[in-house]
Amino acid sequence: MSAPDYDKISRYIDGEMDAEELQAFEQLLLQDDELKKGMELYKEVNDTLKDRLHPGEEELALRDTMENLRSKYFSKETHSNQPVAKVIRFKRFRWAVAAAAALVIIAVIVWSPWNQPDLYRQYASTEMTSFAERGAPVETLQKEVTDKFNDKKFAETIPLFERLLKTDSANAFNQFYYAVALLETGQAEKSRTELIQLYNGGSVFKYDAAFYTALSYLKEKNKDACRDWLNKIPEGVSAYSKSQDLLKKL
Repeated sequence: MSAPDYDKISRYIDGEMDAEELQAFEQLLLQDDELKKGMELYKEVNDTLKDRLHPGEEELALRDTMENLRSKYFSKETHSNQPVAKVIRFKRFRWAVAAAAALVIIAVIVWSPWNQPDLYRQYASTEMTSFAERGAPVETLQKEVTDKFNDKKFAETIPLFERLLKTDSANAFNQFYYAVALLETGQAEKSRTELIQLYNGGSVFKYDAAFYTALSYLKEKNKDACRDWLNKIPEGVSAYSKSQDLLKKL
């Protein structure tokens, strides 16, 4: 079978086949992988949609439209010449169309390269938390850089971070988010310099820096270097779970 016959699948599931047709269909199920996949897909679509699609005004209107089209384009003589009138129930038609549409959607998702997930973007999302600094002028600047960072105005944060780090170069909090802002603005090499410095130090950002170093290589499509840095993150630290999850997807 080149493509699943959803009408037969529907009648099989609804128990509408006679004994002979049922036996033939079940034998075909054992031999035809495409039919088996079509059956599984039909059931999945059916289970998903059955609670969401209810007969109502739209369905009745569509039935009336279909009946009008049939009356308009097929004469009574044409109908009378048919020895057996095959009637496809609207419910079966609906599920068959839904299943066929789902097949198309799945094929597009699986095979279209433009729909492949952006792993960097999935894992690079981070937000600055409030951080009170000493002295009113610095607090104002810290709030400004935090707000701009969380609004994803990364380019605008860079000169602000540099002003803050000029005042307190050992501030690991600002150094980490400065490195992230550099990465988000395409300055991967400069970002890695800051991140590796944090990794080699003893701050609480050590393994977050390792994770973002891995992301910097991922952004450059260097999966080997990305894996190397992800493997530097030990079990028990906050970045471990997402590092393992990313490793599985590479």
